[in-house]
Amino acid sequence: MTHLKISTLLTALALAVTGCSDDVTSSPCEDEDGEGCSETTGGTTDDPTDDPTDDPTDDPTDDPTDPPPSCGDGVVDEGEECDDGGESEQCDADCTSAACGDGVLNMSAGESCDDGGESAECNDDCTPAACGDGIINASAEEACDDMGESQSCDADCTAASCGDGTTNAAAGEACDGGGESAECNDDCTAAACGDGIINASAGEVCDDSNADDLDGCSANCQSNENCGNLYLDLSTGETCDDGNEMAGDGCDACAAEPFQVCSSEIPVDITDNMTVMSMIDPPFPYLVTDVDLAIDITHSSLDDLDVEVTHGATTVLIADNFDNQMGPGNACTGDDMLAILDDDANISLEAACVEPGPPAIDGRYAPAESLSAFNNADVSGSWTLSISDANEGELGTLDRWCLNLNGFGAEPSRVYWATTSSSVWSVEADGANPTEVVGGLQSNFVVATDPANGHIYYDHSATITRSDVDGANPVDLIVGNSVFGLAVDSSAGYLFWSDFNFDRVMRADLDGDNVMEVGVADSPSGMAADPVNQKLYFITYNNTQLYRVNYDGSDQEVIVPNLGGQGIAVAVDPAAGLVYYSNRADNIFVAELDGANPSVLLNGQSVVQGLDIDTEAGLIYWAAPTAGMIRAANLADGSNVQDITMSNGNAWGLAFM
Repeated sequence: MTHLKISTLLTALALAVTGCSDDVTSSPCEDEDGEGCSETTGGTTDDPTDDPTDDPTDDPTDDPTDPPPSCGDGVVDEGEECDDGGESEQCDADCTSAACGDGVLNMSAGESCDDGGESAECNDDCTPAACGDGIINASAEEACDDMGESQSCDADCTAASCGDGTTNAAAGEACDGGGESAECNDDCTAAACGDGIINASAGEVCDDSNADDLDGCSANCQSNENCGNLYLDLSTGETCDDGNEMAGDGCDACAAEPFQVCSSEIPVDITDNMTVMSMIDPPFPYLVTDVDLAIDITHSSLDDLDVEVTHGATTVLIADNFDNQMGPGNACTGDDMLAILDDDANISLEAACVEPGPPAIDGRYAPAESLSAFNNADVSGSWTLSISDANEGELGTLDRWCLNLNGFGAEPSRVYWATTSSSVWSVEADGANPTEVVGGLQSNFVVATDPANGHIYYDHSATITRSDVDGANPVDLIVGNSVFGLAVDSSAGYLFWSDFNFDRVMRADLDGDNVMEVGVADSPSGMAADPVNQKLYFITYNNTQLYRVNYDGSDQEVIVPNLGGQGIAVAVDPAAGLVYYSNRADNIFVAELDGANPSVLLNGQSVVQGLDIDTEAGLIYWAAPTAGMIRAANLADGSNVQDITMSNGNAWGLAFM
């Protein structure tokens, strides 16, 4: 028992000595001053009254409901460069210092944009990029910006340079086509013959700074005046230029060789006491200034023969019994004839016989009568060579004959008209060569001409047909319309017609495509196109009034009301500002293009149906069915009424070409 007590006392004493140690196990102790110490953990002194959730750094005066610091609260917090409570002139809305180029749009600082530097939309001074603002913006592809056109900068902010395609007057440019063009030289001056600059785009091959011919450069700068350059230099006497100086190809050393048309009705037997004939029908309606004949005859005694040629109403004697031409005792009894008959030949046919031959007549000779009777004639239509054998016992053949045609001129003007029976006719403007162009039709009333494309248009059996001017190659274009009026504008490419039964005016392309309605009126009839003002004039058959409407169908208006009669024909002269019309009575009327100042041009014609005008010749043509004639008068005052030709039926629609 004694040992146990002693050991227990020693243990207690040891504990007393070690009670205030740094051991993690807490126990009551006293320091050397007798003061007590608290239970320790890692050397920290705990207050038994503390809330274990308290932050030891908390300000005991803080309100726990205050919001946390943020940009825009007006207080410059940690990490903020500024805070003006929002965007200001010095501070961006993200609390960074305001500066153009910082990538933050600050309108308070006067910025319209800020892309962090120059961009295609924003200049580096934070103004919107725009050509003409005086700031060169390379990102917007500006090479310069002088706030408008200047000597060094175009108005589109590209560097000024002749040939850039932008005309810069400040740089002295009159034009700039991006290089040479027909209107602009490659030095940006306006192209003009005589400016000393050869402009190939304008068709110039030379430019000697003047407007004179015969100096190696034509007055229009299109020829160096050399034969063989494919340009017809009339001033140097050329009548053709086919690019070479060879003969036999229609143009010999820039002098036209005759165009030759020969008869296919050969050979023709020449028999005793008979007249034989052979015909040529040239396939083109042109005027010529000179006609020669080539004739090849095989015959055992030329003095038997009379030879003459006829075209239209004109007959020219070529040879009148060769024996009579040679004079008594000088009969040309030799064989055969191979000759060119030419008014310009130096030897007359009277002195041509060279016996014995053959051929007894061989070469170029002047005929008995002048072929100049055919000069300026329309070569179309039949030419007939007649050969009469006055004696018996000698026979022969016409082996070949040809027309040598020189100096082709313009196609003669013609008047076309439709008869209500069965045909379309035409006649030259002077009344020559009336021709049935198309026959075998039914219910045809009107015709229109397209001179630019060499076509006519006509109706038949509710169909509109296009053909060549001679009636060849007909093509049906429009079907199912009751047509009482036709008009063509070649330049615009439009065909117009009246669809009488459906009270409408129609338009299509010249090939019949793209049909559309452009006007509405009771019983539309005759019409005429005004290509200058793009207006169509038409007249109504019943309740007769004169209308006009734009080609696209807009602005239809009555310009002359209450005409009476039956409206049937219209013609228009845009250059003179006049429109002509008839109401199927005995008058032809004229008014200004807007219908003002209507008056009677001429009267006393019984019935006037188709109308058209020839402004160059100053004539007006019309169909006069009661008289059975096609007539003309002076366009200015209606004077000098004359019959052109018979109408060969009830002529209704009429057109000039």
